Amino acid sequence: MKFPLFFPALLLAAMLMTEGLHAQDFVAKLVYARNQPPQEKSDPGLDPALLKKIEKTFGYKYHRIAAQARSPITKYTADFPRLGQDFSLKIEELGHQDGKYRLRINLFHKNKSLLETTVDFRKDVPLLIRGPFYDQGELILVIEMTDK
Repeated sequence: MKFPLFFPALLLAAMLMTEGLHAQDFVAKLVYARNQPPQEKSDPGLDPALLKKIEKTFGYKYHRIAAQARSPITKYTADFPRLGQDFSLKIEELGHQDGKYRLRINLFHKNKSLLETTVDFRKDVPLLIRGPFYDQGELILVIEMTDK
């Protein structure tokens, strides 16, 4: 009667092998962008290529990271710690093929959904989502995938 124990062991092995396929993390950055020179020094935490992409896409010349979080990719969901005191993010992987991921992204402000969208995402191309206007600028959500 050892046969019934085979299926749970096989299921556990399949789950562990599937988890091993995802050796990446999602990194989410909430970037505050504006055109007026900031009082503080510029933020060294942003990649110069990403800064150029934000400037070209949205027209903002000054940027700083307002909040940042990292979450491992699990089978279907990546839940992030809060992005600052008011924002949080949930990413669901709907599938992937040939380096392209299909994701469902939910951005929350004080537990109220601001944005729910489905996107195709590649590891080497950061995803930029224009957010709400804030103070003298705008919040931009940047989602990237990095190796662990």
